[in-house]
Amino acid sequence: MEFYELMVKAFNEVGWSQNYVSREFNINRGLLHRFYKGIGSISRENFKEIIYQIPLSLSEKKILTEKVYKESLGGDTYRRIIHIRNVLKEIAD
Repeated sequence: MEFYELMVKAFNEVGWSQNYVSREFNINRGLLHRFYKGIGSISRENFKEIIYQIPLSLSEKKILTEKVYKESLGGDTYRRIIHIRNVLKEIAD
């Protein structure tokens, strides 16, 4: 499932309409409509605001976060970043 599909599904699960998301997070209505159709994307800044406020479980938020970064950075780059983070965490411990 693509990021936009997961995000739209999450919006529907919590009862957030396109108008609510547009108004609450100051996202252009036309841009949001295209996002709902899979054309274009929302900004990382908007995503960060949304992910902090959307009432989902931590695991659901993690899935959305992983998906947005995998799609924006590419799978290989994302895996390298996670590996580096894990190595640094082990060193710190």
